[in-house]
Amino acid sequence: MSHDGTTASNVTHQYFGGPVTMQSTTVHHVDNANLGVNNGNMYQQGNRSHSSCGEGQDHLIEASRRYLAENMAAGALHDSEERVNAPKCMPETRIAVQSKIISWISDGHKDSNPKRFLWVTGPAGTGKTAIMGSIAEQCKERGIPAISFFFSNRSSTANRRSKKRLVATLAYQLLQDESPEMVEARISTCQAIQRDPAILQKSLQTQLDNLILRPLRQLGQSRDETCGRMTILIDGLDECDLVEDEPELHSTSDRRSQQRTKEDDHREILTTLLHASQGASSSITIVLASRPDSAIRSFFSHIQTQAVTRELFLAGKYGADADIRQIRRQYDLPSDWPGAPALYILVRIASGQFIYAATAMRFIEGSPLEVQDGRATYTGLLTPHQRLQRILELRPKAPRPKSLHLGPLDALNTLYNSLLRTCPEPRLSVTWLQAIRILRVLNHDVYNGPAPPWLIRLVLELSPGEEQSVLGPLSSMLKIPSGKDRKSSDKLYTFYHASFLDFIDDKTRCNDLYVSPEEVKDFISHRYFQTLNNHLNRIPAGGSLYYLAMDFPGEPFLKFSSKTAFRAAESAIISCNVRMWAQYVAEAHTTHKRYFIRLMFSMVHQGCSWHCRPACKHWRETMLDVLRRKGWTVPTASQRSRSRWSDIQILEWDFSPPKV
Repeated sequence: MSHDGTTASNVTHQYFGGPVTMQSTTVHHVDNANLGVNNGNMYQQGNRSHSSCGEGQDHLIEASRRYLAENMAAGALHDSEERVNAPKCMPETRIAVQSKIISWISDGHKDSNPKRFLWVTGPAGTGKTAIMGSIAEQCKERGIPAISFFFSNRSSTANRRSKKRLVATLAYQLLQDESPEMVEARISTCQAIQRDPAILQKSLQTQLDNLILRPLRQLGQSRDETCGRMTILIDGLDECDLVEDEPELHSTSDRRSQQRTKEDDHREILTTLLHASQGASSSITIVLASRPDSAIRSFFSHIQTQAVTRELFLAGKYGADADIRQIRRQYDLPSDWPGAPALYILVRIASGQFIYAATAMRFIEGSPLEVQDGRATYTGLLTPHQRLQRILELRPKAPRPKSLHLGPLDALNTLYNSLLRTCPEPRLSVTWLQAIRILRVLNHDVYNGPAPPWLIRLVLELSPGEEQSVLGPLSSMLKIPSGKDRKSSDKLYTFYHASFLDFIDDKTRCNDLYVSPEEVKDFISHRYFQTLNNHLNRIPAGGSLYYLAMDFPGEPFLKFSSKTAFRAAESAIISCNVRMWAQYVAEAHTTHKRYFIRLMFSMVHQGCSWHCRPACKHWRETMLDVLRRKGWTVPTASQRSRSRWSDIQILEWDFSPPKV
């Protein structure tokens, strides 16, 4: 091709595997061009007065966007719908720490000894996620190139709890940057995907190198260093707790000795990000926020790591004073309320914890459900002033014995304990909370998403309104779908902060309110039978078999932890309208019905020994009768007899509907 930037003639290229690059020129006209088989991309660098992406490249970018969108964690984006209720710093609050981080992102490379990796850390409740959310917003507003990922172990899907979708989510944001100076980097990322469609099955470092680092470095080399600058924001690394790529091991001993842990994933992510920030040609800066968990702390404690990273520890240095005052202004409370003495006590109790201040102020504001349903029935807690007085009463009246002192968590434990005890039945409320957590992350094939509130109510509510009774007083810790959303499948329960879940998970912190995982699963299974007769007439249109397809992670949805638990639920199991249930399942238009019938045959047999108990006979005999009448193939009497000793073979029994 001619390099005078005007004309190219008699161009022949028999096989174009791309990319073909023309630098510092603009081709205005091409005569007699034969490019042959086109499996790549051709684009120009340099003078762009007469050039653009081109239709072929537009298609390539769009195809790559779709590919990444299918493999990313959409909820991990800083402005995702899933994070709409995530904590963010109020205007005029946390100014010092935000300014410090933004200044480091913008001008840290000018330091005499620049460090490109910043670790923002601190204990639970110090506002790390709020700060990171605000930093992401500021980068967007100021035009600072930044891509982000917000891990969350409270997410309704597994995508934000795993490393699997980290790089795809970051690369998707890179492709969304449509600024002219980023065109070449975007095309380079797309070409990497085109060359290796299995790139997202490679190691994190390989993914990051090919989809993000190399395109940005090439951009900086072809133009100037500032063009390849990018900040990667990672929040909540400690909440990446789902290991999805277990190695294939043959023996049980190998599996135990080599089982991968979440700490292994944390170290891999940290090593990959550290690699990205190093090197003379790197213009990548990393801001990572997490609790100082042992594996993460150990990584940043290495001498080699300390030499290239900077730590910003959040504690009393960035107190919650301004947050409390700003929240008061947001709710338009009188300027003389609550008064200097009360405000002083609130600040002192908060002990620098952002989450304490935010939770306390949400509680003082009151429950949206109470106002909307006209059910302000909690004695002594009807007004913001009464709620404030409850909070103020939580301050220690006398020094505690050293054995009971929990340091910075002491005030938070007291707050959570007190708020739970505003519920009519506190332990039932904790059981509901834990059940919601389980039901939100069930594995199922019918819908690609978590169990919606209508389904949770369907299974757990003994009578309409129980949800409001057990959860209404807890609106300062849990977002409950409002009245207009209560029949919608896309409005979910949302926990405001991980520290509350840590509290109810720890028996030493919540004491007599603690509910074990086994108790929670027994509760769900028991409630399933208690509410079963109401299921079929309360299922919304379009959600007919949602609940039939759900499993606990790694085990059946319905399962009792012991024979004692089964027998405690036996009266509820016997009282169910089995015939109606079996007819509904037998006639359902889904392949899941065979699995669920087998599952129920196993379930109702759990409490049996040598002889089947009445509940088991009631269910099995009725189900078999219904299935035979519907023309199903059912297991033989000898197969059923063998299940007296073991129910292992039940899930392999031949339950087959009639052929159509």
